[in-house]
Order: sequence, then structure tokens, then C-alpha cells
Amino acid sequence: MQEIETTTPTARGQSAQMVWDAILELHNGEKRINRQSIAALTGLRPTIVDDHVERLRDAGKLARAGKGDLELLETFPPPRPISKTELANGLVKIEVGDVCLDLSPKEMRMLYRACAGHARDMHEIDEANKAVILCHELARENAEMRKELRAIRIKVESPELQLALNWSPPHSVRHPA
Repeated sequence: MQEIETTTPTARGQSAQMVWDAILELHNGEKRINRQSIAALTGLRPTIVDDHVERLRDAGKLARAGKGDLELLETFPPPRPISKTELANGLVKIEVGDVCLDLSPKEMRMLYRACAGHARDMHEIDEANKAVILCHELARENAEMRKELRAIRIKVESPELQLALNWSPPHSVRHPA
């Protein structure tokens, strides 16, 4: 993913630039963009963040992405085809759209080292996103199990069932709220 350059948005004042920079930082880190995360990064009150976000939405730089999240509207050209070809003599051809680079083995190693940090960052971002998704799934399953457990407790502790079984729960049993 290509990073978006920092440019001054069409909004007023230093706080507008702070909000824009925070949005770019969140976007380039592939993190959720919302008023809370922007306010946390900038230290601005959420109402001030809201004003700047609304101006950026009006300027066509942001869009709502559901549940309070925002989406940065990228203005990149469409991605170009990319290919890598290793030749028998050791040269490597890298093609990006109409541009072709013929790299020696040493140049290819240098390019690899230059891209390795970016690849590591992208891997870490991907793993963090997977962890967030898993956390939400586990929280949802946990909520469902709590709901089912409450329903079972209500049935077990119902007076009709206790009379039918001639049973009552021990007085020392505590139930979470």
C-alpha cells in the first residue's frame, strides 16, 4: 500500500493540520480512523475533531465507513501491473507498468534489503488486524455463551422445576451479574 503524502487540508488553523496529520498517520498504519483515535493522537477535544472531520468530509477527503469509523478517500491512480523475472545470467527484470528495471544480483539484494523493513511492517499490520478480528469474534462468542448460561440458570432455578425435582440451589452459590 502506498503512503499518502502530507498536504495541508482545506481547513483552518493548526488544529486542522493536527487532525489531518493524525488521519494520515492512522491510515498509513492501517489503523481505524475515528474521532476517538484522532482525539487521542492530537489531544484535541472530540467536538473540535468533529468540526474538522466534517470540513474534510465536505472537501471530499473523508467518508463515513460505518459505526463511527472514517475512510480516507485516496486519490491514487489505479495500480499498475508488477512483475519480476529472474534471467539465466543472474539479472533480474522488475517491471512496473511500462517501466522496466534490469538489476544485477547485487542491486536486487540492495532492493530486497530496502523493501524488507516495509515488508516486515506490512506483516505486522496484517497480524495486528487478524488479532483484532479474532478478539471481536471471541468477544461475540463470549457474549453468546453468557446469554445462554443466564437462560439455563433461569430454567434451573425456576420454582416449577425445583418443585418438580424437589430441589433447591445451595445458599452459598453466587451468580455473576
